[in-house]
Amino acid sequence: MCRSLAFLFIATFCIACASAAELTVGPGGFKTIGEGVAALKAGDTLTIMPGEYREVVSGTLVGTAEEPITIRAWRAGSVLMRGDVELGDFKAVPGLRDVFVTEMTQKAESVFERSTFRTLEPKMSAAEVETTLMSYHQDEKNGLLYVHTSDSLPPVCHAMGASVTNAHGLLLTGSKHVIIDGLSFTGFSHRDYDVQQGSRTRWGLMLKDCESCIVRNCTAYLNSGGLHLLGKGQGCVVEDCTAFGNWSRHVDIGNNIVG
Repeated sequence: MCRSLAFLFIATFCIACASAAELTVGPGGFKTIGEGVAALKAGDTLTIMPGEYREVVSGTLVGTAEEPITIRAWRAGSVLMRGDVELGDFKAVPGLRDVFVTEMTQKAESVFERSTFRTLEPKMSAAEVETTLMSYHQDEKNGLLYVHTSDSLPPVCHAMGASVTNAHGLLLTGSKHVIIDGLSFTGFSHRDYDVQQGSRTRWGLMLKDCESCIVRNCTAYLNSGGLHLLGKGQGCVVEDCTAFGNWSRHVDIGNNIVG
């Protein structure tokens, strides 16, 4: 009887082990993080190979206490999800002091200086930009972006960037027993006030109404918000994470790590 029970336990354990999959984003695996996340089932591990990934990902993942779902960077800090583009080719604007312009046809959700980890304030005209440090104006009709840096130096001194993704970087809703390990997020922001995505701010990582999830070794910077646990979830943990330089015009509760 005992031998039969032991055999049954081992067989059941092996079946459970066999159902778990080791998935990869990168060479030989999925091309995008979104594709990899969509394929995950209880017990699976998704390892993301080093690189920059310009995409937004959302979904609902359900693991169990015995078989959690893991989304991890190959090495902490080696995977960067980006919602921004780099800005360059600025030229001084004749007749306006300390104002520089570049072509930009995509809507700038936010503009920032990577050198100072600061976000510029949007203005209604290029003339207002001239009188205000840390400001920008986008002429969407003509596809032009005007900026005034924090110290009036040319933008090339500051590694300028602009968010073009009015979305959260990674949004999990109603998920259970998920581990997110070692991912970084930058450039997820929005310019106009709205609550279309369940938040007045766009976050690098948001867990909404999730249960028993763990976020560890993650970094978020230069988003509207960094890492956020939102809603009616319970038992979620954020550990050994870093968030800085995240700022939104639409909230004043703090925008780095919020739960």
